[in-house]
Amino acid sequence: MAVRQTVWKLREDLIDLYRLTSQLDTGSVRTTGNDRTDLDVLQAVRIAAITDTIVRTFQVPRFNESNSYSQSDLYEASLALDFGVIKQIVSEEFPADGPQSVIEAMVEREDYSENEPLSYAETTKHITEPLAENQKLIAKITQLISAKYGAHG
Repeated sequence: MAVRQTVWKLREDLIDLYRLTSQLDTGSVRTTGNDRTDLDVLQAVRIAAITDTIVRTFQVPRFNESNSYSQSDLYEASLALDFGVIKQIVSEEFPADGPQSVIEAMVEREDYSENEPLSYAETTKHITEPLAENQKLIAKITQLISAKYGAHG
């Protein structure tokens, strides 16, 4: 309910802004036409990248809790949209070069589940690298939207 109230409050503020600028004869601040379409498409792509990041975060294989991170930390960072922390946790828990070969050789292969867990290399390829690409894309789109409104600095 609080989210709905916040949305309606922001909407009322926007309508008040439109009324005020029309009374001041400063021209309309309302974005329309192709500009509106461009912004809507950029926002849709940004939301898709955010959604993909959250989904990939929940696909990260379970890892042993360490002194640094737990699985809950990863999920909390995902839901807070803290993509830097997500990338840091996944990179530290699943380094690209994988565990030391001696340790890996001692581990018995798991064969009881239908879906085999991702290896370190596959985790890097299917999760860590796409997370980094999504983070770059989200930042670029945010910059484009900010530039449209002249919000620099």
